[in-house]
Amino acid sequence: MLITNIGTANTLDYLIKNKIKTLTALDICVGYCGKTAIHDYYDELLAVSSRGRCRLILGMYSHQGAFINSTSKKPTPLKLILDKLNTDLRKLSSSSGVFITKDQFHGKIYNLEYEGKQEIYLGSCNFSLDGLGGRREAQILAPKSDNPAITAYINSLASKTNAIDLQLLSTSTPPTVSGLRKLHKVSALPSYLTKDRISGTITLRVDEQPKSGLNLCFSSGRINKYTGKYTPRPWYEVELSIDEKERNQPIYPKINNAAVTIKHQKTRNRCIFKAYLHYRHTDKFYSCTMATYSDQNKAMCSDGDRRILGEFIKSRLENLGLLKVGDKITSDVLNAYGFNNIELERYTDPRAVKTTDPLSDKVYVITF
Repeated sequence: MLITNIGTANTLDYLIKNKIKTLTALDICVGYCGKTAIHDYYDELLAVSSRGRCRLILGMYSHQGAFINSTSKKPTPLKLILDKLNTDLRKLSSSSGVFITKDQFHGKIYNLEYEGKQEIYLGSCNFSLDGLGGRREAQILAPKSDNPAITAYINSLASKTNAIDLQLLSTSTPPTVSGLRKLHKVSALPSYLTKDRISGTITLRVDEQPKSGLNLCFSSGRINKYTGKYTPRPWYEVELSIDEKERNQPIYPKINNAAVTIKHQKTRNRCIFKAYLHYRHTDKFYSCTMATYSDQNKAMCSDGDRRILGEFIKSRLENLGLLKVGDKITSDVLNAYGFNNIELERYTDPRAVKTTDPLSDKVYVITF
């Protein structure tokens, strides 16, 4: 059976509403959902939960800021209605609820169980007005022989290992930071800096790092041991992982000028250095402090707040219309930008107080 949303009787909306009064279990596993669809189905979803189980599993809201209004910094109307739905579903059945997958899930699976029967539909329909009938889609009934495997997959999506109960998802921190704007900004480097005859590049290996590097926000978040709240990593948090060849460039900052133990990494290899963040072909330079650390100083980020370097890179792509909050940075994004690396240059500051630290009078320019 193929559902295309062409014709009133061939919509996903028609299919579900025609069966929902008899359902004893309903699993909706989608990337996105719509506030209006939730509102229209609200009472029916609760009725299913009262008879057995109703789970809404959402796969594209795991990044920080997914449920935050970018202007007001308050929870979106969708988040508010989902919170209420989650609470009401759980009052009726402990196995029901709204779940947010930790890793991005973009599939669309609808599992309907009634009168000892099970129907699972796979396809492209999100749980939204467009997905349910407003847009041409494709959803097909899976063969019964595949039901056990698909059911196991649905259960794994909603497991504690792979998903967060919506009530434990923290949205207290907005997706943006003001760190970059607070940095000292100049339109040219200070004239007293003398350029060293040394330079290098660092490749941004985004396709190899879908959950690290510039895409660190898609890795596992953090759980507050006191409240149990799960906080996704900030959208702008990044940590560049530098390969051995690039670390061996003479310009690469890896002098152990600050033997500071990083508790979670159990390392003392921390190199702190002064830098300017610079956009290619512009006169924008932001003064900041950077650091390399971990084994062989293979990690690089902005010191103190790892979101600053991320905001510097991601906001550039956002302002050019190449990236939206929640999207992974891929090689296609960087190719559209025109560059897949950052350039390193080094200068000497004759005004700096020279110490035993070889980088005490050095200033780096990091160009993206």
